[in-house]
Amino acid sequence: MLAVSVVTAYRYMRIMKQKPDLPSSGEDTSGSQFAWRRYIPAGLVLLAFILRVLYLFTMRHHPWVALPIVDEIDYDRLARLISLMGFSETLPTFRPPLWPALLGIVYKLFGEQFVLARLLSAALGALSVGSLYRLSIRLFSPRTSLIASALAAFMGVGIHLQSSALATSLLLLLLFEAMIAAIDFRRSPEVRRGLLLGGLFALAVLARPIALLPALVVAVDSLYRLTRNQVRRSLLAAAILFLAIITPLAANNILSGGSAIASNTGINFFLGNRTGADGISPVHPVYGPGWTTEQVRSWAEHDSGQEMNDAQVSTWYIRKVFLEWLDHPAEALKLVGKKLLLTFGGPDISNNGDLHYFRQTRPLLFVTSIVGTWWILPIGLLGALGAWRRSADHRLVLITVLAILLATAAVFVTTRFRLPALLMLLPFAVDYVRRVLAYPLRSISFVKSILVTLVALAVLNVPAGLLAPESNRAYGLLLDGQLYARAGMTPQAIDSYRAALKTNSSTPLAHQSLGFLYLEAGQLDSASNAFRQELVLRENPDSYRGLGLVARQRGDHLGAAHAFKKAFELQPRNSHLLRSQAEEYGAAGASLLESGQLDSSLALLQRAEELDTTNPFYAFGRACILHLEGDTSRANSVMDSLRLLYPRYRAVRDWYEHGWRP
Repeated sequence: MLAVSVVTAYRYMRIMKQKPDLPSSGEDTSGSQFAWRRYIPAGLVLLAFILRVLYLFTMRHHPWVALPIVDEIDYDRLARLISLMGFSETLPTFRPPLWPALLGIVYKLFGEQFVLARLLSAALGALSVGSLYRLSIRLFSPRTSLIASALAAFMGVGIHLQSSALATSLLLLLLFEAMIAAIDFRRSPEVRRGLLLGGLFALAVLARPIALLPALVVAVDSLYRLTRNQVRRSLLAAAILFLAIITPLAANNILSGGSAIASNTGINFFLGNRTGADGISPVHPVYGPGWTTEQVRSWAEHDSGQEMNDAQVSTWYIRKVFLEWLDHPAEALKLVGKKLLLTFGGPDISNNGDLHYFRQTRPLLFVTSIVGTWWILPIGLLGALGAWRRSADHRLVLITVLAILLATAAVFVTTRFRLPALLMLLPFAVDYVRRVLAYPLRSISFVKSILVTLVALAVLNVPAGLLAPESNRAYGLLLDGQLYARAGMTPQAIDSYRAALKTNSSTPLAHQSLGFLYLEAGQLDSASNAFRQELVLRENPDSYRGLGLVARQRGDHLGAAHAFKKAFELQPRNSHLLRSQAEEYGAAGASLLESGQLDSSLALLQRAEELDTTNPFYAFGRACILHLEGDTSRANSVMDSLRLLYPRYRAVRDWYEHGWRP
C-alpha cells in the first residue's frame, strides 16, 4: 500500500506541477468590483488581533497575563533596564536585542506594565498574519492566500505563542516582510528594493539570529542570478545596509566580551544535543526548569575551573556537545534522526513543555488547536513537492522553509522554532487540498489522491508521535504554581505545586518551591521535608539555603551554617551565602559567649571573621573574649583596629568613650 501510494504521489505531482494556479473565480479580477480585496490584509490583521486579545481576556483572572515566566522573565528584565538606563547597559546581549529594545521603548512611553508586552506581541502577531497573506498572494491565488491566512489567524499554537512576551511575533513579521521583499527583488532588482531587503533581514536577525539562514538563502539565490550590473548594485546596496545595521551591535558585543548577536546560542545547542536529551526538552540537565543565566554560567565555570564571559560560556557549551558526540557517536546519530522525525512530524511541542497543559485548560486554545502541525506539515510538504518546479519564487520560499526546519532539528525541536516554517507551508497545504478537490484528474482518481494524503499524514505523524515523550503535565502545573506564588496567591500556588508532584513526584523545583512557601507560612517541618525531598532528586544550592533558613528559625545556628556552607560549595560566587554562613557562626559564637564557653565561642567567631571580614561584630566579640580571659593587651589591639576601620560602630564608641568592658 505504501509503495503504491508513493508511486501515485509521484505521478500526481508530475501532473499537478503542470497545472496553472487555481483562479479565484471565473471572472476578471482587475475591475473595480474587486477593489475590496485590497482590504483583505487589514481584515485578517483585525481578525487575528481580536482572537489573540480574546485569548488574553479569557485568561484575565490568571497571573500569566500580568507576569512573565521562563524566557519572558529575561526579556522583561532587559526591557526594564533599557527603559531606565538605556540600551548600552544590556551589553553584551545574552538574548537577541531587538525585542527587548522595542519593549523597553513601550515601557518608557506607557509605563512598565507587563500586560503591555503581551498586547504588543499580540499586535505584532496579528500584523504577521497580514504579512503572510501578502507573501502568499505572490505565490498563489487570492482565495488560497485568504484561506491560508485565516487559518493562520485561527491557529491555536500561533495564538498562544503570539500572545507570549517573546520575540516570536516580531520575528515572524520581519521574516515574512523580508521574504516578500526578496520575491519583489527577484522580479525587479532595483536599488531601493535591495535596501529594503537588506534592512528587513538585518532587523530579523536582531530579532532572532535564525533569520540568518533565510538571508543566506536569498543571498545565494541572488548571486546565482547575477547577470546585470543593476542586480549587482542592488545586491551590494542590500549587503551594505545589512552590515551597517548589524556591525555596530556585533562590534560592541564582542568588545564587551559577548558573542556577535546573542550568547544563548551555546546553551540552546547543548540542551538539544546533550547526552540523554529527548530531542524536545530545553530543561537544563542540572538545574531543571527555570534555569537562569547565572546558573548556566555557574555550571560552566564550575566544570571548567575558570571565570568566563558570555561568549566563552556559549563556546564552552558548543564544545561540550561535540566532545559528547565523539564519546557517544551512536547515541548522537540516533538523537539527530529522532529530532529530524520530530521536526518534520506533527506533534505541537511548546518551547517549555507547557503548551499541552495550556491547551487542556484554556478552552479557546483547545478549539483553535484544530489548526495544528499534525496536518500542516505533511500536507504542506505534499504541496511543496507539487509546487517545486512551478516557479523560482516557490523554490525560494520552500528552500527557506527546509533551512528553518533543519536548523530546528540541529538545536531542539519546539513549535516556537518551527512556527515560521509552519506558517509559510500553510499556503502550500491549502493549495494542495484545493487542487485535490478541484481537479479530479483523469490519470489519477480522487480516492487515490486522498490515499496519498492519508499515507503522508500517517508516515510523518505516527513515528513522531511514538518518539515524542508524553506531555509533562507536571511542568504546566509547576509554571502555574510559580505564577501564583509571584502574584501572592499562596493557596493556589501550593495547590498547583502539590498537583504537579501528584502527577510526577520527580519534579525537583516543585519540592523546592513548596519548601519556601511553607517557610513563609512558618510550617518549618513541612518546609524542611520539601527541601530534603528535592535534595534526594538533585543537589541544589537553593534547597540547602532553604534548610539553612529553617535551621535559623529554629535557633540551630550550627545546623544553619552547615546548610549555607553546602549551598556555597555548589555556588562559590554567591557572596550572600558566605555572609549567611558567617552570620550563623557568629550567632552561635555569641550564644556560647553568653553561656561562658569562651574557647568554643572564640573559635566560632574567628571562623565567622575569616568568612566575612566586613562585619565588625565578629572582631568585637573576639576582643570581648580576650578581655574576659585576661588578655587585655590583645583585646585593646583588636579594638584599636576596629576604631580605625569602623569609628562610628557603636561598640567601638562605647569601648572608648564610655569605658564599657564585658
